[in-house]
Amino acid sequence: MTFRPKNTIIYSMIQFYKPNPKNTGCGCSFKISVKDDCVFVNLIKQSSWDESKKRGSFAGNAQNPKMSASLKLSSTEVADIISAMRRNSEFNGFHDSPKQVTRIKFSPYMRASKDNPSEMNQVGFSMSVSKESKENAQDKTSFLMGFTFGEAVKLESYFSLSLAKIFENAIQNNDNRSAAIPPAATPKKEEAPKQESSDEDLW
Repeated sequence: MTFRPKNTIIYSMIQFYKPNPKNTGCGCSFKISVKDDCVFVNLIKQSSWDESKKRGSFAGNAQNPKMSASLKLSSTEVADIISAMRRNSEFNGFHDSPKQVTRIKFSPYMRASKDNPSEMNQVGFSMSVSKESKENAQDKTSFLMGFTFGEAVKLESYFSLSLAKIFENAIQNNDNRSAAIPPAATPKKEEAPKQESSDEDLW
């Protein structure tokens, strides 16, 4: 049995894996970081497919920088994605660093109807991430992850919880800083000098 100290908060991650027989599947995980005021995202492409077990694997690409990627969503970006899901609209993000550019898109996932290929139906949401090197335009990779409506609800709930935990941490830190500051000393009021009264003042 494992014992944890009191007041220790364990934040778990939420994961989605979508392998397929074509070996073009993708997986992703989201993990809150209260300290960094963000949610970290890890993406990985499918590495193999076992036809006999109808099972895909991603482990083979775990250490391959061309087949895996990580990025950080700020608390504002997390809120923007929640808003996009609630409004059934689109969110576009752009991260610029000295060596690469990252583009993020979260939007409704549309698919052609089986009965009428010309008719597009929404089947959930999708998130696409593309990374491109500033030094070599050919050095780029992209990831596409689909979420069913149910999975989108789970992701929205996790994002909402993440924001709540980030806010709680910010409030706690502010309270701790306030408690560490000694209260200002209250200045003493100067008493007016006493004046001796003569008998004429009393009578």
